Amino acid sequence: MARLNKVLPAAMVRRVGAGVFDQILASASNFVTTVVAARYLDRNAFGAFALAIVAYTMNLLIARALCSEAILVRPGSTEAERSRRAAATVGDAIWVGVVLGVGYVIASFFLDQTVRGSLLALGLLTPGLLAQDTMRYVSFAQGRPASAVVNDGFWLVAQGLVLGGLLAIDQFGPARLVMGWGLMGIAAGLLQMRLDRLVPHLRPGFGWIRSNRDLSVRYLADMISGQGASLIASYVLAGVAGVAAVGALRGALTLFGPVNVVLLGSTMVLVPEGRRIAERSTARLQAMCMGAGAVFAGLAAVVTVVFLLTPDSLGTKVLGGTWSGAQSVMLPVGVASMAGGVVAGALAGLRSIAAADALLKTRLVTTPAALVFPIGGALVAGAGGLAVGLAISVWWNVIWFWRAFRGALRGWSPAAEAMPNGSTS
Repeated sequence: MARLNKVLPAAMVRRVGAGVFDQILASASNFVTTVVAARYLDRNAFGAFALAIVAYTMNLLIARALCSEAILVRPGSTEAERSRRAAATVGDAIWVGVVLGVGYVIASFFLDQTVRGSLLALGLLTPGLLAQDTMRYVSFAQGRPASAVVNDGFWLVAQGLVLGGLLAIDQFGPARLVMGWGLMGIAAGLLQMRLDRLVPHLRPGFGWIRSNRDLSVRYLADMISGQGASLIASYVLAGVAGVAAVGALRGALTLFGPVNVVLLGSTMVLVPEGRRIAERSTARLQAMCMGAGAVFAGLAAVVTVVFLLTPDSLGTKVLGGTWSGAQSVMLPVGVASMAGGVVAGALAGLRSIAAADALLKTRLVTTPAALVFPIGGALVAGAGGLAVGLAISVWWNVIWFWRAFRGALRGWSPAAEAMPNGSTS
């Protein structure tokens, strides 16, 4: 126990717990809104809402890669420096939102009326929504997770009131739903800015991204390669085995949502914590990442066993007609989720020491496997084959990402990693 406390001190465990709790709140806001939308909107209207949510999710991934992930390892060493870097990070997230938002607004005029309203609303709200999410990262970078919890907690409560109000006045359309949901998110971000006394720095535009381009460009390429491989595999499965097969796989993946919540929430804390630990001892950083990977994999194993033993009657209540298909691929998806947990430990370590080069080089080896194994499996045996191929490809990732992390750790020192040109903006 004493050894564990040295690797994972109680204060760090509390911060990780706060990160997981915050991620639960953030996910709950989107989950509750989506469930209510599915319940009260017709199929076309819900499709328009879902399209906006998918676009929002992609927005977050882009902004995090370009802005938020760098602040986790480069928060600043003094209070004044931390304030400047935080303001620059949020300011650039707003500019990223402006660029993306303009694209959505323009695209909305070329789409049918049902989709147009929800995408137009998202385009107008995107700068504020990306600022809200970036504020969460700033909180964890500066070791103040309580601010992020207030941010997401406010959004969840406010969103509940908005949903109730829309239902009460019978004005429940996809555009109004996106607008109400997004405005409450922006209000939550503004509340955190007020509490943290942070004013986004908007000039010069994209200054933070330029100062951290050694990380931001590579993180963006890493995100695109990982997401692109998954998207291509899904389309191949739809073409080979039909849309129902994609639904079966998506249903199984949905059941592992709690694992993803824990993983995402923990990673936001583990990266800045890992940075601080690495400055004292790289051996302790490796131990922390190994311990985190083991915990994530163990959680995935427990979830897998629970759902494998779930009676069909209960499973059908959760996923409806999708349950039988999801159950048929549950074991390989669970094995893949376990591997993903182990990989997450290595990824936290690579990001803690800002080893973006090693991360991107590893993607060059792992991305082909992420395409070949799942697509080959889909061609041979449909959804089941794709799930088995997915499990093989993620365990392949385990080998390469841990190899990359250990290699990067051997050549790393605190003095070797600094912002280019010593910039703090």
